[in-house]
Order: sequence, then C-alpha cells, then structure tokens
Amino acid sequence: NNVATLYYNAPLNCIGINWKKTGTLSQSKDILRKSIDFIKNYQTVNWISNITRVVDREEEELNAWRAHHNAELKRAGLKRIGIVLQDELNHSEFINKKGFMNVYDLEMKIFSTTLEAKQWIAAEYKKDNKINS
Repeated sequence: NNVATLYYNAPLNCIGINWKKTGTLSQSKDILRKSIDFIKNYQTVNWISNITRVVDREEEELNAWRAHHNAELKRAGLKRIGIVLQDELNHSEFINKKGFMNVYDLEMKIFSTTLEAKQWIAAEYKKDNKINS
C-alpha cells in the first residue's frame, strides 16, 4: 500500500516493513496486524522495521497496541527486531523517547541501514541454527 511495504526474506526467516510515510493509526495497525499474522503463521523469528521516513509518527497509541500483542509474538517464535533509523538522530535517545524498548520483550537493535540490520540478523540466525542443530 502507500504507507508501507511488507516483505519476507526467506534465507533470514525475516519479515520486513519499509515504512514509506506516516499513515493514519488505522493504516499503521493494519500493516502491523498483517506482520503479526505472518509471524504467527510462518514462525518468523526475525523482524526488520525501517522507520527512517516516519520518525515524526506518534507512537503512544501504537505502542499500547504493540504491547497488547507482545505475548503472541513471543509465542509465535519472534526473537529479535532490527530498527533502521537515520544516522543524524541519537538512536538510544530516539528509541527511549518513542518507548520502543518498553513495548517488546525481545532483543532489539538500532541500525543506520537495512543492510546493517540484515547482517546482524544473518549472524544471529546462524548462531540460532548452530545451537539447534
């Protein structure tokens, strides 16, 4: 849709959201609901969210909604989230201000590019598979 692109990277067992613009609360929830359904249906353990174009988005209501779904995401197998954010922003300050760390009880890291996020996920996913094999 015009608010975000949802994609799946099979080799990384990773769902991704590339947010194109700030949409309505309903549009954002719809994209997140589709992401959650995908994670549940396919036991996706990794998630990348590129929020470089939506840094002005109000997150308070979305965070309440996200927190409500945290347990089902963990049950479905989600382990980690990579957030892509502009370099010029203070990443830890931005994440604290937006309240992301208080929403998901999962491993979360912030990156300046989607490539960096994918590289981290690839390394962590490889570790997971060594442990489980």
